[in-house]
Amino acid sequence: MIPYVFGMASMFTTIKSGSQEDAFSTLSVMISIVMVVSTIVSYILNNLLLINQGMVYYSHIENGESSICNASIDMIGTDSE
Repeated sequence: MIPYVFGMASMFTTIKSGSQEDAFSTLSVMISIVMVVSTIVSYILNNLLLINQGMVYYSHIENGESSICNASIDMIGTDSE
């Protein structure tokens, strides 16, 4: 969405420079850079979200299934071994 916002803003604003070709060339380079940066940031944040969801899922499973493990740990040090 970010490059499209810049594109729409450039359509409704005027650039008072020497030539229109320089303005469109600069705008296309800026939009390309913003597109690459936003793609990289999106990739990194999506991976962090997947890692977070995996940690929540496996910690929930560990809480539900570790009752036998906790019971055997609690028995350490007693005479009932």
